[in-house]
Amino acid sequence: MSNLTHIALHHFGGVKNDRHASTKNFTLEQISNAHRDRWPNFPSLLSLPDGKQNFIGYSFVIRPDGTYFQSRPLGAETAAQRYWNENTVSICCAGNHLVEQPTREQISTVRNLMLTLLEGRPDKMNLKVVQGTVFDLHLSRIFPHRYFQPDTECNCLPDSWGRDIITGYYQEQIGVLTKIIQDLILKIKVLLEKRKLGKIKVGSIDTRNYQCNL
Repeated sequence: MSNLTHIALHHFGGVKNDRHASTKNFTLEQISNAHRDRWPNFPSLLSLPDGKQNFIGYSFVIRPDGTYFQSRPLGAETAAQRYWNENTVSICCAGNHLVEQPTREQISTVRNLMLTLLEGRPDKMNLKVVQGTVFDLHLSRIFPHRYFQPDTECNCLPDSWGRDIITGYYQEQIGVLTKIIQDLILKIKVLLEKRKLGKIKVGSIDTRNYQCNL
């Protein structure tokens, strides 16, 4: 039984002969081939979309358009951050963040995945899970890859990037809720004022009936 405790956030690096190369358009098969060269005896339980054997070590790969591919079942060992592969969910944004920023669509998908994981509700996004996996994830346990493996080249994400995505979402939701409550209070006040005006009109002793007509 696997006990998931952490979330590691990754991005693609460059290529061997050019660390500044753009990699946002790398295909899943290219990533799988690269990981197969490193870990030839560690394929995933999940296949690539075309049915080919999958060697991608991350739990998820998020493309620039925000679509994602689940490359390893939750609870299955990954090949993504040394010494932390058995209890960590690995989310990787396609692209070399040394030269290209995550897209808004990628950030939105990262947020949705993390919220789903933090809630322990993988069914909300139809995520594949190894039977018996326990979700013991917390906002304070979301880190970029380098926190788990300091010697990685995957080190361009700010320290609090993932946590900021979640807290920003919560603040936004609180703002929306506050606006709803404020609107409701205003409607109640308007209703009370209307009732007050109605009572004054009924009991008024002013018979001059002054009014403005423009």
